[in-house]
Amino acid sequence: MGKFFVFTVLFLGLLGCSSASKGKTSRWKPVEFQRSWARETVHDGYLGFRHPAVISPVIRNGIVISGNSIDGIKAFDQKTGHQKWKLSLKNGTEGLTVDEKMGLYFGANNGQFYHVNAETGKVVWSFPIGSESVSAPLVQGNFIYHMAINGSLYCLEKETGRVLWVKSRAPKDSLTVRGTTPPLFFDGKVGVGYSDGYFVAYTAVDGGVAWEKLLGDSKKFNDIDAKPVVADQCLLVSNVGESLFCLDKANGSTLWRLDEGGSSQPAFVANDTVYFSLEHAVLKVDLKSGKIKKRFDFDKKWGVVTGAVGYKNWLLLGLSEGPLVLMDKDTGEWVDRFESGRGISVPPTVMNETGEVFIVSNQANIYKLKAVARQR
Repeated sequence: MGKFFVFTVLFLGLLGCSSASKGKTSRWKPVEFQRSWARETVHDGYLGFRHPAVISPVIRNGIVISGNSIDGIKAFDQKTGHQKWKLSLKNGTEGLTVDEKMGLYFGANNGQFYHVNAETGKVVWSFPIGSESVSAPLVQGNFIYHMAINGSLYCLEKETGRVLWVKSRAPKDSLTVRGTTPPLFFDGKVGVGYSDGYFVAYTAVDGGVAWEKLLGDSKKFNDIDAKPVVADQCLLVSNVGESLFCLDKANGSTLWRLDEGGSSQPAFVANDTVYFSLEHAVLKVDLKSGKIKKRFDFDKKWGVVTGAVGYKNWLLLGLSEGPLVLMDKDTGEWVDRFESGRGISVPPTVMNETGEVFIVSNQANIYKLKAVARQR
């Protein structure tokens, strides 16, 4: 038993020496993960085939909220992990937004859209949209913008749930990916992508079309599902099948296009650099030109790479068949890693001020970690 234990430790240690590109980990870790607590998010356990973990945790005023696509939402105390409340929903939810007044907004897979008190879990109001929802809504001022999976963009009054306008676009006839774009607000407009490959900017007040742009022209997947990102005068928008686009915010014209592959993961921007996750790689891209600075490739055994998020001088990302990785932005070396069990398929949530990191494993378990600096 002792020899087996030593062999296992050595084997795991060797696995830890794998990096994005060179297969090496820094000998000295300037930062390491420390686990604080872990909790189940599925209410009654789940042994089916549906993927339960589809939402990054959302955090506001000391409350961590995590939903799943099986049976609902749970809220936990940020420090202790103590469960504060739970809300049961048939087939769960796949996108959450919390505003500064502790209003929790989401579309559920039971065909309803909800406003819930994030401190108590009590439903304030709900509205039937008659469709599943697989992305988070946008709260902007007194309005909520939400994209349902049937291609309808809703503008709702925040306090009452009253529908102010709806814009519908028929789904593409051929095979599409199950997903929708989280709406993006910019310059008085709301931007969303569709399964037919179009990205459309609507005027936020009345839903008029400000401009539209066809991004997908393949015969298979033209879907635009990743959350768009505003970077200076550029909108970073990717389709699933082909490319990352930098679009002019004013009129949608293409400033540059990167044809290295598409993604359903949001890009991360730090200063003049874009970090763009493909299926098995992260590209470091110059924001102004769209030229690739570096490419960090991952072994396919680790599965699919999540979108990256920044923490100080590093990147945090998950692997669908592997660990959470803290990675050097410049070299791609793995500074540290955390094994959650069966992999991670949604981006982590990081609190840059405190170094707290929250992840949801593929088993729908939520973990609170802390990235702790080490002294030489």
